[in-house]
Amino acid sequence: MLPLGDRRLALAELVAAKGGLVAADLVDRLTDGRAVVRANALLGLAALGHTGSELVPFLRDGEAEVARAAAEALAHLGASQRPHLVAIATALDGARREVTDIVETLFAELIGQADAELTGVLDTREAAAVTAIVGACARRGLQGLYLLVAAARDPRARVRINALGGVALLAELDAGSSLEVLRAVAADDQAADVRAAAQRAVATMTQRLADAVTARRKAGGPTAAAVPELELRALTPAGLETPDEAHGLRIVELICLLPDARELLFIAFDGEAQNVQINAALGIGALGAKRAGPEGRRRLSARLVGPPTRRRDAVVKALAMLGATSPVG
Repeated sequence: MLPLGDRRLALAELVAAKGGLVAADLVDRLTDGRAVVRANALLGLAALGHTGSELVPFLRDGEAEVARAAAEALAHLGASQRPHLVAIATALDGARREVTDIVETLFAELIGQADAELTGVLDTREAAAVTAIVGACARRGLQGLYLLVAAARDPRARVRINALGGVALLAELDAGSSLEVLRAVAADDQAADVRAAAQRAVATMTQRLADAVTARRKAGGPTAAAVPELELRALTPAGLETPDEAHGLRIVELICLLPDARELLFIAFDGEAQNVQINAALGIGALGAKRAGPEGRRRLSARLVGPPTRRRDAVVKALAMLGATSPVG
């Protein structure tokens, strides 16, 4: 057997010499006080294809080389670690970034092979575990997003809540499908906390899309490449439901990019939801006097009756944006 205490051995060396390795001996060496011995023992177990759970706790070993060796060992073992994915993800709480990177790459490679187990990891309140799954899905692209979209319909409420948050973060990969599932869950899910999570996810998604457009416009790039027109339309009225005025204005900025923004904002302004009306009013103002036209001023002015309200304040502000006067009081 190769001496484990002389120097750090490469995984390839241990694979080549695996005929002289004994799993039980390597497991015993995991308790050795020397970091180099523990690291080599972990990689030796991987070389043997050892599928036990003994490797998992070492993801948070106090020595960086040991923690990295544990992650590399698990990555080498790949799909054989399917029964341990929950434990692996949970062990990432407090782990070093290089360790989480390796594990996220492992999880990404398992998408399409171990979807049930990866989805099961989302049945947790551990932020590090959820972050690892979402990070893996981001690495895999559309296939990762679709795993989260499917998980948003999982029977387990906690899985749905965590999946919804992930969908919002990756929505730019397919904004149409993402918004469809978020809005459906927000409207139809039987659990109030899941519906609330879906509503938060819609807000997160729309803000991220707004950020993408703003960044692209500042860089002088084509806005359409960041948010296709079909997806912009999907944000009306969903994105206007936010109570956050700053967020609402960013969604308005997106909607105003559409050639028929005026008509879309008129429809939203005529709706019943107060936040939608408020943001739509500000959107009409943001169109400018030429695009909003006399009809825009007329619709806004018609809502000035009655006592002061948030909606009335928004209408006054919108009229001012159009250069129109409005009665006060």
